[in-house]
Amino acid sequence: MANQDPIQKFLESQRLAFVFSAYQIWAEHRGVSEHWSGGVTDYWNNEKVGDKLLFDIGSMTKAVVTGSVFARAVDRKQLDLGETVGKYLPGTRYSGLTLHSLLSHSSGLAAWLPFHQTPMTSMSAWLAHNSAHLFSAPKPSKSVYSDVGFWILGLVIEKIWGDIQTAFDTEVKKPLALRGVQFGPVTAAKAVATEFREERRAALRGIVFDENCEAMGGTAAHAGLFATASGVASWARHWLDARKGRTQWLSAKTAEIFTKPAVPALGSWGLGWDTKSKTGSSAGSRFSPNSFGHLGYPGTSVWIDPDSDAFLVTLTNRVHPSRLDERVRVFRPQFHDLVHSRWEGSKNGASHG
Repeated sequence: MANQDPIQKFLESQRLAFVFSAYQIWAEHRGVSEHWSGGVTDYWNNEKVGDKLLFDIGSMTKAVVTGSVFARAVDRKQLDLGETVGKYLPGTRYSGLTLHSLLSHSSGLAAWLPFHQTPMTSMSAWLAHNSAHLFSAPKPSKSVYSDVGFWILGLVIEKIWGDIQTAFDTEVKKPLALRGVQFGPVTAAKAVATEFREERRAALRGIVFDENCEAMGGTAAHAGLFATASGVASWARHWLDARKGRTQWLSAKTAEIFTKPAVPALGSWGLGWDTKSKTGSSAGSRFSPNSFGHLGYPGTSVWIDPDSDAFLVTLTNRVHPSRLDERVRVFRPQFHDLVHSRWEGSKNGASHG
C-alpha cells in the first residue's frame, strides 16, 4: 500500500467511504494518457468494474451531443447562433428566443419542469400546454441552468436532422469514430448501478437516471448518454484539438466561441459548455481560467484545460444508492487539483490500468 499510486489511493479512499461504488478516470496531458478504474457495479454484488462498463453521464450529454451538434452546424454556416427558435418552431411562446440564449442558459426559461409526470408523449404539445410555467425570468439578471432550454434545442435538432440520434451519429459519433458512447437503455450487465428506486425495488442499471429523459424514450438533448471514460476521452480530445487548431472536425474559431463565457455579465456558461468560475469551481484551483467542462448529475464530469494541453474525464456513480449523498461536491475539486498537480510536476507520464 505504501507504494500505491496517490491518485489510485485517493480514488479508493473515496470508494471505501461510500462516496461512490465505481469509477473510471481518463487523464491526458500533452498527449500522454493515464487511466484508472475500480470499485464494484453496486453495493449488493461484488462485480468488479473494469474499463468497459458504461456510466450514465447525465447532463454531460448537453456538451457531447447538443453542444457538439450545434457547433458543427455553426462551423459550416448551416445555422446562425442569432437565429430565433421561430425559424424552426414558429407560433410558440418561446419562438423569440435565440439559439445563443438557449445554449448559454441565458433565456430566462425555468430550470426544470416535471415532464415525466404526464402521459403526454409529444414534447412540443407538452410545452404548449405548460407555457405559463416556462419562464422564471423573461429578462434574467443571471444565467439559470435550464434543462427546459435544451428540450427546445432538441426540438430544433429534430427539425434539422430528423431526430437526436441521427444528429449525434452524423455530427459526432461517426466522424470521430467514437466507441463506448451511446444512448440508452443498455443491457444491465454492461452498466454500473445508479439510484435505488422503490417502485422497481432495485437500483437502476442501464436505464437512464433522469426521469424526464426516460419519459422521452431515453434519447434527449439534455441527458441520456451512457459512456466509458475512454469513449468520452476520444470526444474530449477533439474539442481540445479544436481549441488548439489541430483538427478538421471543428475550427478553432468556432471551438473558442462555444467554450468561452457567452454572456459574461450573466455567468460562466459557454454554449453547451460551462467555463471555470473564479471561485468554487468543480475543476478546483489549478485548472486555468481558460478551462471549460461540464458535469453530469449521476457523478460524472469532463474538464479541458487548453493552456495545459490537457483534459480529465471523471466517471462515478455517486447517486448510488441515493441522490441525497452530495459529498461529490467536495471530491471533485480535490481530485482535479490532485491530477493537475501531477501534470505540473511531471513532464513525462505513464499509463495505468
